[in-house]
Amino acid sequence: MNIKNVGNGTFSGNGKSKEEDKSKSKRGRKPKADKQEYRYMIRLNKVENERFLLLFQRSGMKSMSRFMADCVLNNPV
Repeated sequence: MNIKNVGNGTFSGNGKSKEEDKSKSKRGRKPKADKQEYRYMIRLNKVENERFLLLFQRSGMKSMSRFMADCVLNNPV
């Protein structure tokens, strides 16, 4: 009788062992170490929005979200 040992972890079906499959580089974006996953929303009226945009322009920052976070976290209430 000629019986093969199947399911012992040495053959994955594509000609490579499982160890070789694991060492293969994964595709896609690498996860960030400090993922920013918490989001908040604010609503402003026309006057508040004009004031906010003026403050944002004066700050010289490129990112509006960074400006908002900086204002909220670095100004004591």
